[in-house]
Amino acid sequence: MGQATFVPGAPGALIEAYARTRLEFRDPGTGRDRVLHPGPPGRAGAWPFPGATAAAVVTAWHPRSEPGRPPDRNHADQGALRLEVARAGLRAVDCVGVGAATGAGDAGGTDVASRAPWFEPSLLVPGVDRERACAWAARFEQNAIFWWTPSEWRIVGVLLAIPDVVLGWSLSDPG
Repeated sequence: MGQATFVPGAPGALIEAYARTRLEFRDPGTGRDRVLHPGPPGRAGAWPFPGATAAAVVTAWHPRSEPGRPPDRNHADQGALRLEVARAGLRAVDCVGVGAATGAGDAGGTDVASRAPWFEPSLLVPGVDRERACAWAARFEQNAIFWWTPSEWRIVGVLLAIPDVVLGWSLSDPG
């Protein structure tokens, strides 16, 4: 997905960057490293979380998608988020959101000097309800979450007042 993704009604480059973000994680069922790739609506792969009807991807890194936050603050907030997931009786799978180089700077399109891909540690939480995942994201001042079901990959606005952006998805091995 090297080209910009057109997302009708979305607020520009930020949502387009989210729509191109792939997710790297270790499948807890198989122990294999996997990569989720966003795709056209209606495309889906083999669901890796039997017994769960959905999973959320949440993070505490870079509130409001603003770069330049000290790494120690990002790590501390991510630890607090992990604790909230555990207190809810849910299991977090470590993952990394990898955004393609935007050609216009960082994921927010604000740093025109940076054209490299960005990486954001996140937590993949199978079995969480959408309301709780959005509440965690709001607490850590996140613009949006990813909501993953067997048939869809969605961008769900939290601080951003946007309609859900519905995409498809596929899985691959890294490399």
